[in-house]
Amino acid sequence: MRLPLAEITAALRKAQRIQAEIRGVAVETRTASGRAKDLALATSSGTRPLSAVELRQLLGYNRIPSLLFEVSTEGATALFRGRGSGHGVGLCQWGARSRALAGAGYRDILAHYYPDAEVRRMY
Repeated sequence: MRLPLAEITAALRKAQRIQAEIRGVAVETRTASGRAKDLALATSSGTRPLSAVELRQLLGYNRIPSLLFEVSTEGATALFRGRGSGHGVGLCQWGARSRALAGAGYRDILAHYYPDAEVRRMY
């Protein structure tokens, strides 16, 4: 996904997160699963930190569908290269569906996504 730096600047200004012009975006830290956690924004007034979750919320989940991305700056554009969708925590609806279509039962599916959970009757 290519996003103009001017668009990122406008979204951050609208949210009153920054006033300076964005000149670059880089992943600063990652989660244990490799997803972007913190970003470093190169601005006209220095480098500013921003949570990757916040950038995804501000730009839209359809623009940045997952935090499992690499980002580089090419001229006046930020180039996001990634895969997946969602937050990477919990049950994936599409993955669960695929497992069900392949014959897995609900207990097998839940055990895959929640390996330490126990399914018990509560009534």
